[in-house]
Amino acid sequence: MKCDVVVIGLGAAGLWAAREALESSKDVMVAVVDRRVGYDTYSPCALPFTLNGEVGVENVKHSLPDLPRLKKMLGGEVTKLNPEERIVT
Repeated sequence: MKCDVVVIGLGAAGLWAAREALESSKDVMVAVVDRRVGYDTYSPCALPFTLNGEVGVENVKHSLPDLPRLKKMLGGEVTKLNPEERIVT
């Protein structure tokens, strides 16, 4: 798969990077890779409220939009980067 931007990890920084890349151009193709399975990302600051029962688990999970120019690879892991050849495996 050919992409313009690869984001590794969907923490706060990864989520922001993916969003900024998508907003930078209508032609950019973005791939995001994260080990998580079942959801894209969550709000770690809300975990105490979740454990306390004030907020439900579903309220702290967040998903990136389903877009033709966004490829989500959840449950994936990057094992090698070759920046010279622009290859991520």
